[in-house]
Amino acid sequence: MTTTISLKLHTIVPCAVGVRAGGNSEKIEQVNEFVCLGSLFINHGKHDRDIGRRVNAGNKLNGALLAIMNSKSVSRQTHLAIHNGDLIPTLIYGSESWVWKKKNESRINAVDMRSLRSMCGVSQKERCRYSDVRERCGLKEDVVTITERGMLHWFDYLERMNEDRLTKQIYRVNVCGEKGNKGRSRKSYADHMGSILKKGTILSTRNR
Repeated sequence: MTTTISLKLHTIVPCAVGVRAGGNSEKIEQVNEFVCLGSLFINHGKHDRDIGRRVNAGNKLNGALLAIMNSKSVSRQTHLAIHNGDLIPTLIYGSESWVWKKKNESRINAVDMRSLRSMCGVSQKERCRYSDVRERCGLKEDVVTITERGMLHWFDYLERMNEDRLTKQIYRVNVCGEKGNKGRSRKSYADHMGSILKKGTILSTRNR
């Protein structure tokens, strides 16, 4: 049997985004959220909870690696390899399509900072700025810059994608009829990309 998970979107026009799994007959189940390929999809389209899942995963990994990162018998090069090869990918997995806020950046930074402090032997009691700790570890970029470079790389890929691709069609669609809360309008994906570009801190989307 084929099971299609249909995500109920908060729109006036009935919409569905589905994930299908093997079989001949078909069963449709409507849900408010589901996890696919490690990312959380929610019907209101916000990314706070998905980012929260990555933060929790990063904190768990930090705890598991604490003894290694605190060990003086392990070289700095090995520490950096673990940090860049394990923690960062865990922390920013699926981040290319995120639309985040300052509070999300702060949470991601906090997890990264915990790892770097352990690596450099800097306690929380020491009032050491994030940029100083990063410099002591030999890192030029923070995790936010790395994440936003990935976002811009995906944005560039979307813009160059063939128009007949389903991904491109979804990207081009403006979902209408959402009942938002009073006050400031919700930040769109295009607005988010524009705000990153305005910073002018990322000159290339190539990994460094």
